[in-house]
Order: sequence, then C-alpha cells, then structure tokens
Amino acid sequence: MDNIVNSYDINNNRLFYLLIKNKTIFKIILKFLKLLNFKNLLKKYYDQYSNFYWCNDKYFTSSIIIKTDYKDIAELPRFLECLPENVSSLSFDSGIVEINVKELNIPETLKHLDLDKICIVTDGFSDVQEEVQEIEKYAKVFNSLKKFKIPGNIKIKALPSFQSLTSLDVGNTFSKKLEASYLPPNLESLRLGKAYLHKIEKGVLPGSLKSLIIASNYDHPAMELPENLKILHFEKGSKNISVSILKCVPNSVTNLYLCGDFKEPVESFSNILPESLKRLKALILVNKNCFKSKSKILSLFNPPIVNYVQGFPIGLVYLDLFSANSIIGFQNLNPNYFPQTLKTLKIGDFFMDQFKKGCGLPASLTSIEGPLKIVAYPFNNPGNIETLKLHFHLLFVEGSFLSNKFPNVKSMKTYCYMDSQFKFNPPETINNLEMISYSTNISNNNIINFAPNNNIKSLKLESIQTYSIIKEISLDKSICPFPSTCLLLDLDFNNSIYTSENPTTISTENLPESLKVLVLRGTFTPKPLPPFNNNLECIFISDQNKSILNDTVLMNEISKFIITYNDIEDRKTNKYSNSVLYRKLKKYINNVK
Repeated sequence: MDNIVNSYDINNNRLFYLLIKNKTIFKIILKFLKLLNFKNLLKKYYDQYSNFYWCNDKYFTSSIIIKTDYKDIAELPRFLECLPENVSSLSFDSGIVEINVKELNIPETLKHLDLDKICIVTDGFSDVQEEVQEIEKYAKVFNSLKKFKIPGNIKIKALPSFQSLTSLDVGNTFSKKLEASYLPPNLESLRLGKAYLHKIEKGVLPGSLKSLIIASNYDHPAMELPENLKILHFEKGSKNISVSILKCVPNSVTNLYLCGDFKEPVESFSNILPESLKRLKALILVNKNCFKSKSKILSLFNPPIVNYVQGFPIGLVYLDLFSANSIIGFQNLNPNYFPQTLKTLKIGDFFMDQFKKGCGLPASLTSIEGPLKIVAYPFNNPGNIETLKLHFHLLFVEGSFLSNKFPNVKSMKTYCYMDSQFKFNPPETINNLEMISYSTNISNNNIINFAPNNNIKSLKLESIQTYSIIKEISLDKSICPFPSTCLLLDLDFNNSIYTSENPTTISTENLPESLKVLVLRGTFTPKPLPPFNNNLECIFISDQNKSILNDTVLMNEISKFIITYNDIEDRKTNKYSNSVLYRKLKKYINNVK
C-alpha cells in the first residue's frame, strides 16, 4: 500500500514539474490564479450567450450580466443549464422578452436572479386548484434563490413557498397591490419599484423584514412597518412624502435615508425620529413650496414656508445633508444641534451659509465632506479627521494647509468644478487620493506634485488630471510621475484627446515599482508595454478598449495581465466618482500584506 502511495506522489510531482516547465500552461495557471483573487470584485458583461460559452473567465466569475433580445431568448433555458456553479448572481440587460416558466430550470447554486426585463409567461389559471399549482410551479423553479427581482407581469397571488428567499425587488413595472401573506415569511430585504403606489397596510410586510426601499411616489399619510425593521430608504425621485410618515418609523430603525420630496417642512428631527437612529441621510427635505430663498426661479412658485430643522437624534454616527442644489436645504442650521456622537458628516455649500457662528463641529468626527470653506470652520478636534472629501472652485489648491489643519488625514477625495488651471500638492499623510473633475476643458497648465508624498497606496485620477500626468511622460519617457509607494493606480482616458490616431504608451519606467493593479479607463488608452515590474498582478481595461484589445501582437504578450470590465455597468448604478471597481480594488489593496 505504501508503495502505491509513493508511486502516486512521484507521478504527481512529475506532473507538477511538467506543468510548471511548460511556459504556455504556466501562464494560464498564473492567469487563473489572479482571476480567483479578483472574481468577486466586479460583474462580467457579455453581449451574447456565445461570448459567455467561449470565455474561460466564466469559471472564475461570481456575478454576470447577459444582453438578450427576443431573437435569442429561446437560448435562455440551455444557458441556465450550462451555468457554472461559481456563478451566484445573474442579471439581464435587454428589451422586454418573454419566457415560459415551464422552460426555466434554475440551478441551486444561483442565489441572485434579476428578471425585471424578462416577461414570465404562464398558462394562467381559472380556479383555486390551478392557482395553487401555479404557486408550486414558481416555488419549484425559483426555490434556490435568496435574492430575486421579479417581472412586473407576475400572475401568482402569493409567494409564501419561496422559503429560501431573503431579498426581493418587485421591479419598476410591478404595480399589483400586495396583500397580507403575499410575501415570503423569511424575507429580510424588500424594494418597492416606481410603479407601486399602494398604501402599505398592516400585515403586508412580514415580521422578518429588516430593510425596506421605496422608489415610488408614496402619497399616503401613514404606513405599517414591522417592529424589527432596521433600514428605511426613500429613493431619490420619490415625491409627495408626508412628514407624518416619519412618526411611523419604529424604534428598531437604525438607518434612515430620506432622498424624496416632502409635502411640508420638517420642524425637528429629534421630536419625530427614534433616538436609536444611527444613520440619517436627507438630500431633499421639502418641495418647492417650502423654501425661503431670494432665487428668481423660486419666485415663480407659491410663497414659500420657512423650513427650520432644530435638532437630530442624539445617537447619530452618520449624517448626510449634502446636496448639489444650492436652493435646497435647511434654514438657520446650528452646528450645536449636531450629536456629539457623530463620526461622518456630509454637508453642502448652501448649508454652510446657514451655520451660526461661535460653535465648532463635534469632536467625535472622523470623516467630513463639504465645500473647501469647511476647512476654515472651527473643529473641536481636527486631529481626529481621517477622511476628507472637498468640493472646490479655486484656481490654486495647496496641500500643506490641509496637513496643518488635519494632521492625521489618511484618505482624500477632491471634486473640481472649474475649467481653469490648478496646482495641487497632496498632504503627506494620506494613503488614498481620488481626484474627480467635472470640467470638460483639458488645460496644459494643470499640475499635480506627488514629490513630497511617500505614503499613497491607491490613486485615482480622471481625464484632466490624467492628461497632465501623461503629458509629462510624453516629454520624458524615462520618468515615473506617480508616487513610489502606489499599489493601485486608476487612470481615466474618457473624454480625452486620446484616439487611435495618436497612440501613447506606458512602460515599466513610467510606473511605480511597487504597483500591483493598474486600471486604464476609456475606449482609447495608452498601451502598456512589457516587461512589467514583478509586483504587477493585473491590468483592468474596459471591454470596449480598442487600443489594447485590437492589438493582437500586444495581447499575445500581456494577455495574462489583462482583466476586462464593463465601463457602462460601473457607471450605471453608481456615480462614476464612486466607482464600484475602484472601491473594491482599494479594499483588496488594503488587505495586501
């Protein structure tokens, strides 16, 4: 027996040696090992089923999006049967297409299914017995799912048999009224889409529900919410919200997001909301009739009512009052009313103008976002600030004054709203820097100086900032203008001058030796030229990147480093400045030892 075991060991060692010695196979192994590291970072987008079938990456991806239409919907059942076990989330990017529920065979490994744009066709039913059979049919097909976005034309009257379902999105086309006991008994998360306009009555929501998102115009004075609810979210775009709704919020709620439009002014949060509340986001507080402003636009409306908000729940740790619209917000906002437990504060330019003088921001703050002038406002403990997000219009921004004000800041994000030149010296203490620009003018006089900084691990630059850096490289191809400590570098070439007619290259000399992950955004980007530094693990590029993907010779050399992502998907559900890809890569880098 021992001889047999030894023989197996020898054969395995020999096989391993042969695999390693074969350079082609070894490159493939390295490629797949890297894909394993990044498989959960992003959703993979496929234009058609065949692209998925022939893609080796499909075995290392947990979340995918498929584009379908009425011509190839017949392929869906076969596609589901061939779905690898590693795929746990499936969505469709398509026009409205139909599929019969009898033809679907959902694999048990699939836990999240988005069928919002797929019309489920059933045989219909005329009596109770057929209705029960229809329910059982759905339950059998979808029983493995934990997260489900259902189509608007769903015909069954109840979903109690979906025992494993914990997250349900009824979609933006679902308008049928939910009755008591319709929803699964173990449901924890529910989103009501834009078409759902019914009142939420007693018994409709299961007692297990912990998160409720409302995207519709909920024009009702009250709602019945479960006693164990933790998160209540009115999505941006929801209107006609009555202040009386806030009195219905149970004491169990810890997260409240009010991004909708109120009918009447909110007089005091502290008198309405439960003291147990930890996170409050209020982007749009009152409708157009509730403002007091000198704006000529507002003079067209009815005489406004002054909106006073004099207090907040005492246990808040997160408060978001940021709004880009200067005519929306509070009047006479007093920082003395901010809870002394507050750790994160987001505040807009208009709100800053309402601050009363003579009091500082809470000493508990560790993260602040607002206009640049907030830096000059008194902080009771500025040394406690670790995250800084600033919106500015200035022509010149110097990093040193930020270091003097906030000596322990670790992460910084800037938003530039101008078309003029700028000069920026990042504070020496930061390890993450993101520079966002809403300008469309690429100036030749933009300067970013990383020389004093030796701590930046992750860096994200948009078009204008990227252009100023790449211009330096074009003048001297031997320089590396990026921080020497950088592990993650994200460069945006969208809306830039780069086209197929004026190609640019990036070589090893231009990149930090410590770099592990490089992201090149855009259809036309500089071509990364090998050999690369030994630390480089992968290069993320858009699946529409013509500069690199169309260069067969280059791809043969660097394909083991390339991972594609869908740029549209990265922007669709999030602001581009809050890229999901960058956020996840940053988390990955922070975990690298």
